[in-house]
This record gives sequence, C-alpha cells and structure tokens, in this order.
Amino acid sequence: MERQSQRLLEELEQWKSRAAKVTRAFSGAPGGSSSDPLPECVGKIMELEEALNRQIDQMVDQRKIIEKAIGAVPQTLQREVLSLRYIKGESWEEIGEKLHYGVQHVHRLHGWALKTVQMPKDAIECDCQPMV
Repeated sequence: MERQSQRLLEELEQWKSRAAKVTRAFSGAPGGSSSDPLPECVGKIMELEEALNRQIDQMVDQRKIIEKAIGAVPQTLQREVLSLRYIKGESWEEIGEKLHYGVQHVHRLHGWALKTVQMPKDAIECDCQPMV
C-alpha cells in the first residue's frame, strides 16, 4: 500500500507540474495556446488527492490492526521481528543487524512468530489494485 501511495503522490506531483506550466502558458507569454487544459489538470489533481486520502485512511486502519496483532504475540523478540519487518519495513538483513542475529535465525524467529499471530476477523483485506 505504501508503494501504491507513493505512485499516487508522484502522479499528483506530475499533474501539479503540468497545471503550473498551463498557468504560465496563459499568462500572456508569446506562444500560449487558445484551448484551456487547466480544468482537466485541476480535475485530475482533485481526483488524485481524493484517492490518496482514501489510501491513507485505509493504511491507517490496516496499521492499527497489524499493530494490535503483533502486540498480541507473547514473545518479545518475535514481536520485535514482526514490528521491524511489517511496521518499519526493514529488510531481513537490517533486522538481523539490529538484533545481532544472522538472517537465517531471523527467518526462524519470524516463522515462529507467524504461528502465534491471529488477525482479527474485522481485518481489512489489502486491495492492491490502483485506486485511480
């Protein structure tokens, strides 16, 4: 979901940049066009901002559910592995360095932790399709 949000942010910036160029073209500078693409740019910007806000709301809800599920894992070290991986988004190597374990042991800890994780029934499923 974070990658999808990043994609939406990048597209939003492209449309804002395009709108700024359109605005300069209508400022009376020579070579300006007679058609008005500004409404299209503004409409697209609004559409992307709405999609991004929905995405952020969904991410916040999912993060709360994930944090609650991780918090219910009884072993502190296993909770730490899950938190570093799924909340902070760290790689297996980074987790191993932080915890002073090899990657293979980090994978073991992760596997044991996953056996104890229970996602709530009201968990939101990830909709990994583009929202725009």
